[in-house]
Amino acid sequence: MPVNQDELRPFREEVEGRVLPTSEIAKLAATLAYGRSITSPQELASIATQAIALWEECEKAREKRIKMLALYARAHAIQNAMPKAEKYPVRFEDFLRLAMPKKRPEDRLKFYREWLRDSLRFSNYMEKLRYSGKPYDESPIPTDEEVAKTIAMDRERGFDQFWFGNAFTGIQKWLSEYEQRNRIKRAQAGAEALKKKRQKNG
Repeated sequence: MPVNQDELRPFREEVEGRVLPTSEIAKLAATLAYGRSITSPQELASIATQAIALWEECEKAREKRIKMLALYARAHAIQNAMPKAEKYPVRFEDFLRLAMPKKRPEDRLKFYREWLRDSLRFSNYMEKLRYSGKPYDESPIPTDEEVAKTIAMDRERGFDQFWFGNAFTGIQKWLSEYEQRNRIKRAQAGAEALKKKRQKNG
């Protein structure tokens, strides 16, 4: 899945200081690229135009570098935050506990099931409908049987190091978005209830 730019912001702030400022890059580039003397207003205008072009290219190069470093910083932070398994493959129940330590045991499977349903739907869309021109909303939602079949496979094979990392990262992101949606729903419900109360009392 593509990385949300808001999610990258703190990592951008962390790495921007490691990249030379655009103005300094442009000065260096101008020094290296141009050495002749200025003898006419036309040449001055030409140099100014070149300097602007150099600045724009330096800005593009700087932005590309910052984005790459931010992606690396994000990946490093995720890796450091990920719990370390004692051995692989990790048992299904142990993965649920490591991925959702603060959730009630009875809720862990429920959340995993719904995350898996969303993941399967996205994978199916990317494989079968991505280039069809159809919107994502038309992608079929996996059935309970399809989800149960995949969970059975996860139980049987466990989580090797690669799948552990992917699943852990995926479910953490899904849980964050799920909880954010729920906070918005609660806030909207509270606002609606307050509105109705004021209308009733008014």
